Amino acid sequence: MSCLIFVLIFGASADLFAEEGSSLPTSSCLSDSSRIKAAQAETAKLPCPLLVNPSRHQAEARSFQVAQRITSDPRLFSLEVRFEDGFLQRESGKTGFDMNAEYATPCDQTQFLSISVNHMPLRHLYVMAVGVGPFVLPSYPCAGGAPRFEAFSSPPKPLDAEPAAMHLPLQGWTVDLSQLWMIARKHEALFANGVRGCLITTVGRLREEDSKSQSQCGQFTAFDWNASVHSERKKRLLNEQDRRTVVELIEQSPQVPQTSSASANRNCEEGHYLIVDAHSSADIESGTYLTCYSPPA
Repeated sequence: MSCLIFVLIFGASADLFAEEGSSLPTSSCLSDSSRIKAAQAETAKLPCPLLVNPSRHQAEARSFQVAQRITSDPRLFSLEVRFEDGFLQRESGKTGFDMNAEYATPCDQTQFLSISVNHMPLRHLYVMAVGVGPFVLPSYPCAGGAPRFEAFSSPPKPLDAEPAAMHLPLQGWTVDLSQLWMIARKHEALFANGVRGCLITTVGRLREEDSKSQSQCGQFTAFDWNASVHSERKKRLLNEQDRRTVVELIEQSPQVPQTSSASANRNCEEGHYLIVDAHSSADIESGTYLTCYSPPA
């Protein structure tokens, strides 16, 4: 449920395993976009084969190899996966998926490296996109709507920094698709409409994303929301340590009309979420979410 706007994007079909002997000069920062272009060119040499027994760990390992060609010290802090339809109906989660991995660097607190691996089932391969995104999105007046995408390619002012504590590296995550499939099957009542995807990140980052999603112009996400009694928007994971790495599973939900105090909201989705420990798979928290998109006039 997070929002990402790329500053630079390059797409490519890729063999994500580097050829022996190939190397690119790297530093720990992302200020030199030529390294991103060089990595894109390197990874475009061969088509990227389908993953064997689809695995998030395998996909992230391939992404990490590309990240190392761009920066000497990539630190994974967020991994988002969107499943193809029928995740629960396919044995042990054997399904295609799209994945976006985000890496921070020690010397740059304004932007992060983003590497996506996307499944193209009709062509029987995966394609990759490499980009850089800002930790803090540039501000703009709500009344005027969001600026055009092109505006982010050359920000009018320096990007704002985000404290490193807001994007701590993931530690100790072991759950993969087969474990997630078993977790979702165990909680079938929460995922009656299917599983849309999952997010693996730290508790601190998830709370930060929650805060952002509740303050964006024309959009909000609320948890355990009851519009008829004007309930307050719930804050999640209040008693958990920021460094704990967790997985959030999100139900696939159709759009629903809103009534009462939420009548001004349009394009709303309701569903369930489940948060588990990324190592032990132990349940931590579950509930409902409501996301509405109401673009300013």
